[in-house]
Amino acid sequence: SLGRLKSLRHVELVLGKGDHTGLDWLKELPQLKDVTIRGGELQAKHYEQVLQIPNLSELTVSRNPVQELWKSLAPPTKLRRLSLQDCQTSDETLAALEKWPALERASIFPFEFSRSAVESLHSARPNSVLDVEREM
Repeated sequence: SLGRLKSLRHVELVLGKGDHTGLDWLKELPQLKDVTIRGGELQAKHYEQVLQIPNLSELTVSRNPVQELWKSLAPPTKLRRLSLQDCQTSDETLAALEKWPALERASIFPFEFSRSAVESLHSARPNSVLDVEREM
């Protein structure tokens, strides 16, 4: 049935609690560029599966912890835009984003980072925009 979805460009997943190990099927969609994930309490292994989508350029994550989980992940090579909404972020989140080579814009709500973490990100990624996103 994945054959019928080969031209899919955007996927929005609304997840409940449970086992989400099947997210690796997303990397079989060659045109997929934009993924939105709401809920699910994802772990690092789940983010690894999503970040391996070959042409992923935009990721929105809502109501999922990211904090220090992302520091252990391989940075996505093509992800340009990231939106985090109510994701239990920390300074460790910004530290991870410093290594994402294609990141152009990160929108984060709520924006609760130390000044030093923000300065470090701007120093590492001077051409990237970090903005405060309003609640959706």
